[in-house]
Amino acid sequence: EYINSVGATELIVVVASGYIYSVGEDNSAVLIYTGLDWSEAEWKAVNFNNKVYFFQRGHAPIVYDGSTCVNVTLAGAYTGTVQEANEVLAAYGRLWTIDTLTNKTTLKWSDLLIGEAWTGGSAGSLDLHTVYADGVRPGVALASFNNKLVIFCDKTIILYDGADDPSQMTLSDIILGVGCIARDSVIHMGSDILFLSDSGVRSLGRVISEKSAPLNDLSKNVRDSLLADVSSLESIDGSYDEIAAGYNEKDGYYLLSLPSLNKSYCFDLKQRLQDGA
Repeated sequence: EYINSVGATELIVVVASGYIYSVGEDNSAVLIYTGLDWSEAEWKAVNFNNKVYFFQRGHAPIVYDGSTCVNVTLAGAYTGTVQEANEVLAAYGRLWTIDTLTNKTTLKWSDLLIGEAWTGGSAGSLDLHTVYADGVRPGVALASFNNKLVIFCDKTIILYDGADDPSQMTLSDIILGVGCIARDSVIHMGSDILFLSDSGVRSLGRVISEKSAPLNDLSKNVRDSLLADVSSLESIDGSYDEIAAGYNEKDGYYLLSLPSLNKSYCFDLKQRLQDGA
């Protein structure tokens, strides 16, 4: 959903053949962008400062302002070099990106309120090798939680304070042994964030409080079958990029989808079982 300055919503559909459509109130599809054929349409879209930005690993990012849809590199305010990243977060007044085809350990952020400006002003970058030198892990996903910037690596979670002023940003914590393996499994529910790790579905709030991988994860009662299914996805295309999740606030469940297997796992969050699952 693209949400404009007056709060109206517009449904945007990206398809694998290289087209982006806007869907009108009468469900008619209006072509707003034509590009090169994309092998996949696993774009991450975020609303930021009255525009919507699309990012996918190995592809030039795209921006739509409600009337025109272009590559970010062709936008009038474009400066510097934007990452062709797989992950993008709109938070603390700027865009944050990580995970390209050739660099999975550099976090970059845009200038304040300008999603097309990647140099000058308060734009900058952070090499995760400077955070902890031994065993640095590839970045997978980003989030904002309890006034902290969260960097999910595949087996590590890094937390920063002060992301509203990156020049004063300070390392808050590094949690080893647990991370996120699928970008689109990260779901913010207001009071907590759920995500898929290599050992099951986890709660970020619980991971932070325990400073390690919790002994009991939300998926413990289906962990073996879930992890077997997740592992089989990697054998299909070598990644977990197709995994997606959603949260139904009304009915209180987290839905984890594995499209290639025609399977979804539904976790009812309204009440925990006696074993914590």
